[in-house]
Amino acid sequence: SYADRVSRIDSKKKIVVVPDLPLVTAVQIDSASKLAKFPELQLDSPVFLYVGNLGVHQGVDLLLDAFEILQRDGLRGSLVIAGGQQAEIERFLPAHPAAHFFGIVEPDDLPAVYRVADVVVAPRRSGTNTPMKIFDYMHSGCTIVATKLETHTQVLDEDCAILVEPSAEGLAAGMFRA
Repeated sequence: SYADRVSRIDSKKKIVVVPDLPLVTAVQIDSASKLAKFPELQLDSPVFLYVGNLGVHQGVDLLLDAFEILQRDGLRGSLVIAGGQQAEIERFLPAHPAAHFFGIVEPDDLPAVYRVADVVVAPRRSGTNTPMKIFDYMHSGCTIVATKLETHTQVLDEDCAILVEPSAEGLAAGMFRA
């Protein structure tokens, strides 16, 4: 989408797209200790994981609502949110006490966080740029559930992800399928 935007500004410019590199690799995830920093954490399978900031455009509220739908429908499991400032977490926590909020996770600890996940979720509401986390998600070896928006479909398709409508119901259906 950035290349398209630049082309519209100046169609004579040569455009080279250099994709983001993942912060973590499959090898790092496979060799990571299982959440050594969080030994007291008891997680039920399947473990759904979101990594990233808690900005409104990220759709974390949709993910939390989707997880509530799954719980209401009897699905056991855990939701882990890795990222966000404490004030942002405190905004969500009262309404969603079943979710596990890790806050900001240091890059060195990301492989261990990915290791506990069964499903990684990208609940984005809007945007066109592909978030870096998608490349990490692809290296995680987990099933990917992502909203069917340009921000994700530039990299993901139905062959490598479960693509859903950007709504709590759409995410819940994709998470249940995963």
